[in-house]
Parts: sequence; C-alpha cells; structure tokens
Amino acid sequence: MVPRQEQIIADIAIDGQSPIPLYLQLRDGLKRQIESGRAKVGERLPTVREISRACGLSFFTVTRAFADLAREGLIVTRRGSGAYVAEPAAGSVEVLIPGHRPRSPTLSDFQEQMFEGLRELLLEPTWRLWISHLDGKVPDARELVTVSRARRSLGLVAYRPHTEVMPVLRLVAEQVPVVTLFRTLPASRADSVVADPAEALRTLLVRHIQGGARAFASVWYSVQDDVTSDELSPYSALQRAFTETLAQAGIAPVADCRVGAEAVDRTGSEATAHLAAEAGRALPDGCVVLAQTAHLAESLVQANPCLDVITYTESRATRERFRPVMSLLYVGIETLAREAARLLLERKHRSGPRDARIVRVPAEIVERNQRAVAARQSGHCVP
Repeated sequence: MVPRQEQIIADIAIDGQSPIPLYLQLRDGLKRQIESGRAKVGERLPTVREISRACGLSFFTVTRAFADLAREGLIVTRRGSGAYVAEPAAGSVEVLIPGHRPRSPTLSDFQEQMFEGLRELLLEPTWRLWISHLDGKVPDARELVTVSRARRSLGLVAYRPHTEVMPVLRLVAEQVPVVTLFRTLPASRADSVVADPAEALRTLLVRHIQGGARAFASVWYSVQDDVTSDELSPYSALQRAFTETLAQAGIAPVADCRVGAEAVDRTGSEATAHLAAEAGRALPDGCVVLAQTAHLAESLVQANPCLDVITYTESRATRERFRPVMSLLYVGIETLAREAARLLLERKHRSGPRDARIVRVPAEIVERNQRAVAARQSGHCVP
C-alpha cells in the first residue's frame, strides 16, 4: 500500500462500541476526507481488501460504504482498477423507474430513448444522470432529499410513479423539484409531463368517417392499473376521444372488447394475445379498431389483417416496426423527457412560489403505409 492510501486509512476512526453502524462510520470518515480535500480528485482510494484488513471490517461493510459514496457521486469505481475520488459534478438529475433493470433489448432501448431526451438539455459535460430502478421497493423520502442535495441535483424525474411511491414524491417535492412523466401527482408541488394523443385520435377518426368507414370498435384491458386510471393518462384521453368523436358522428361502436379477467402483464402474455386474437377474428373486415397498446394491436392484426388498427406508443422501435400494418399515435418518450429537463432547468432559474405545472405533449399521427391505405379505400385488405 502506498503512503497516501495508508494515510487515508489512518484518518478513518472506527468505534466498535458506537451505536452508529460500522458502514456509516466508514462512509462518513471517507466522505470527510473527500469533501475536505485531503483525499484529492482523481486519487485512488485503498481497496476493499486493504480497508477490511486494516480496520477489521467485513467485505460487506466496506462494499456497502463504497456503494453509498458512489451513489452520492463522491467516488467512481473502475472495474479491475479500484475506486477513485470523483470530479465534483456541476449538477445532476435522478430518474426513478418502477420495476427492475431492463432484461430485454426492447426495454433497454426504450429507457435509453428516455435518457436521450434528458441528456439533450443537460449540456454541461460534468453533469450526471443517475438511474434508480425501484424494483417494487418504496424509496425513503429523507434519503432522496439528502442524496439529491449531496449531488447538487436539479431534481428528480419519476417515470410512471405508482400509488405506493406517490406519497413519498409529495414529501420530496416540498424540498426538491420533482417532475413526473406519464401521470400527474395531484395535491403536490411536483410538475408533470403527460402525453396527449386525444386530438390526434379525433383527427384520424374523422378521416376514417369522411372516407366512408362505419364500423368502429375498441379493444381494451379489462383491468386498469393505477397509472392507466389517472384522468390525464394518454389511455384515459384516448377512451374519451374515441367515445365522444363517434357519438358526435352518430355512430355506435360495433364492439367494446375487454381483454383479460385478471391483472394483465403488459409485456405480452400468451393468454392476453389469444383473447385479443379472438376479438380480432370476430370483428368485420375493414373495421377501424382502437387498441389500447401495441401488444393488443399486434395480436389483432395477426388475427385479421383486414382490420384498420390504431394504437398509441411512446417507443420509437414500436413506431418503426408497426407503421406498415397499423396507424400509430406517437409521442416519443424522449420528447416527454426533454420537457421534464426543461421544467427542471426553469426551476433552477426561477424564484418565487413553486406552483405545480402540467405540460401536455400532443401526438403525431403515423398512418399505415400508403399501399395499405389505398387498399382499404378500394375495399381490399393487404395481409
């Protein structure tokens, strides 16, 4: 061990009789050296093994302390090399995502699309984007505030926050700027960015009606989760726009199909796909069908290529994959994220009361390819 690393260890005071957990004593001892400048930027810290041996601590204790320091942005770890004192960040943004880390390329690409939008406005090279996958856990409000301040954070971006997380975000929003994506956070200071595909759907339905279409149907999940039931969610907006537009034209839907009797796995369960396919085969050729998600829409098109399916998506990959066979109402998640970053930056430069704001992002219409549209108008479908 080099003399500098020996000195870093010598300056750590561990008291086995103290009620303070050992990992916190170690973390705070290293933190004081980093924040005081005694451990310099770019300097390598002693290894986990070295600290463990010198201080009589378990590997788990030392690793946990290092994980806390990394979470606060005070150190960076390099595989095969060790932990180093990090450059001070000019600022940061933390993203809270429900569920686990992506286990499929599709979900990974979608999340990267969201991060792309956030990075677009975070132009400082030393700014950091922190990602926290909640994986079913409810974060602690005090810890979120403490870590955000330690990281000089602009604030938090919460994607599709669920009911259990919302009380925590309300508390955090009293002290740290919070922006929610996809759903709102009523009775709080949190800003929200929501997709608004309603007007685009109305436009598309009117086109179909003016083109002579008279058979319309919707295929929806029978059980709505707490996000979907949000009054400002895109799905709620689509349901209202579909019902109101047809009523104004004096058209009654030929079917309102509800798929799935129990909680639905939106990632694509075989049972749900089977039920959606049955619904598709029962609908008349040429029927204009609003499907809640691309998963349902895909099953409908596969079961009956002569349906004219419309669905909503935030995924760029989904848009490119399905645009030849169905019409899409598209609000890119990167656009929603860009608006969230803009709101956080505005908070930074704006004084006075922090009243909550809601930004609605309209959808783009991505209609089926022209060959399919021409075939539909001539009375023939394209498999």
